[in-house]
Amino acid sequence: MIRLLNERGYRFNELSILDNFIIRDIKETLCEVAADEAGLAEAKAQAPEETYDTASNGNDMLPGFEKKNFPDKLTIGTERFDCPEALFSPNTYLGRDLMVPGVVKMVQQTVAAAAIDLVRPLYNHVVLSGGTTMLPGFASRLTNDLTKTATVPVNVVAPTQRHIAAWAGASVLAMAKHFNFHWVSKEEYQQYGLDLAHHP
Repeated sequence: MIRLLNERGYRFNELSILDNFIIRDIKETLCEVAADEAGLAEAKAQAPEETYDTASNGNDMLPGFEKKNFPDKLTIGTERFDCPEALFSPNTYLGRDLMVPGVVKMVQQTVAAAAIDLVRPLYNHVVLSGGTTMLPGFASRLTNDLTKTATVPVNVVAPTQRHIAAWAGASVLAMAKHFNFHWVSKEEYQQYGLDLAHHP
């Protein structure tokens, strides 16, 4: 999204924490995933340009906001669709030299690496996790693209709280009694530091 908006004429810096916060908010509030690759051009042609207020959602309270290098109002157009499309066609949108598989190919490769008797249950329980999967159209696009090549039924599970799934899972694990021996006390950390985490 930073690259796309810079091509539009804005000045965002990938290394700036403020810029990354605002870009993430733009992605989460305005981006959509097209129904399929064929419908992408139509979706981009029909979608109206949106105006994003850079001071919205508390962004103006972030450190360094008063020194920002971009205007108060941003116009976001086809970038709304191009940005998430990089998840499905990374070589097209991020550079052909990357040779990075898209999210559909990653799921297919994961299932292909499993035993043959696991193919059906794996395709029947594709679970989404992470904030980017919350984009409108993400789950249905993944389902459609996987269904085109899968030889078994595909079911993509999209929990409502998937944007905090990793945190929620870790918090449950940390509370489990059998996990206590993994904890590091403050005294141990002060004595050994990061070696505790990296030492076998």
